[in-house]
Amino acid sequence: MNKKLSVIVPYYNNVERVTRQLELWQSLPTYITRDVEFILIDDCSERAASVHAEALNIKHFRVKTEIDWNQPGARNLGAFVASGEWALFYDVDQLPTREGLLMIIERLNDFHAGFMYFFRINRLINPVNGKPLEYHPSTFLISLPLFKWHVMFDEDFSGHYGYDDLYMHAVWEKFGGQFVLLNDMVFFEDLDSGTPSLSRDLERNAALELAKRQAGSKKPSHFLRFEWEQVFAS
Repeated sequence: MNKKLSVIVPYYNNVERVTRQLELWQSLPTYITRDVEFILIDDCSERAASVHAEALNIKHFRVKTEIDWNQPGARNLGAFVASGEWALFYDVDQLPTREGLLMIIERLNDFHAGFMYFFRINRLINPVNGKPLEYHPSTFLISLPLFKWHVMFDEDFSGHYGYDDLYMHAVWEKFGGQFVLLNDMVFFEDLDSGTPSLSRDLERNAALELAKRQAGSKKPSHFLRFEWEQVFAS
């Protein structure tokens, strides 16, 4: 049975952050969570999280192929296995406020399928220019069918850091989608986590993003370029 919302959260290591997400999800009232599925994507972590939350509808998948900066692939996997009318994407190091998450779920019928919705976030710095950002470019709410049919993340960006989310925005805009910042409260608190062992050099993906925009911001193809497995489902 399809759900109203699929919450899709990829992670790499950061097992403690996964535990905090589970604690938050389990704190939600059952009349809310019965319409929600929670999807965790382990992007080939060195140590995977143990996920047991029988009271929630949780799916846990693991990418088995080690690829640096594989956020595009991990998020695409989450989208492919999701069944919701809407998808809420965010990173494991961003913890939603309980009030913000409840508001998103309770307002789903008010959202328009042609909009991609962003949320206010605290303490987020743009790695390109070092300035604060009001929202995270890869934290968003979107119609899941429209995302699957017309957008998706481009896995050509995998293996290097950055710009995969910005190019996804360009594809959405080329399709005719619009953007909305929900500005009435802070929905997410950035926990300032990260993967320090991987290079954050933006040069390669910046050039790739520019070339793809100049070629027409076409929908990507050739998805899920890795082996993966389902680890847990409740």
